Amino acid sequence: MPIVNRFNNRKYSAPWGYDRAILGFSNSRSVEVVEIIMKSGQKTKPHYHKEVEELFYLIDGSATVIVEGEPIHLVKGDFLAVTPPEKHQIIAGDEGVHLIAIKTPGSEKDRIFLE
Repeated sequence: MPIVNRFNNRKYSAPWGYDRAILGFSNSRSVEVVEIIMKSGQKTKPHYHKEVEELFYLIDGSATVIVEGEPIHLVKGDFLAVTPPEKHQIIAGDEGVHLIAIKTPGSEKDRIFLE
């Protein structure tokens, strides 16, 4: 059965200080799709994953993603893949950022914070 997450029923949470919604998992849980909305200057905590590869697609705005200490500037329409165990952090640009993170395998537990 397909998984549907309709916009008007989407549940956002902000456990790390920015809006985040899990849009869904594949039926096998091999893929997780997450929507992230960050205001100007907001950032994720530096972290890495042991097994999860993250693919980021920017819907709007801009961000700098620090991967293994190297800043990568992304704008609307850009795509970036971060493979395990690369350490990374997302920092929203001046106008904020709206992005989709695709994680494979889908796991909310494979996240090791550096701070």
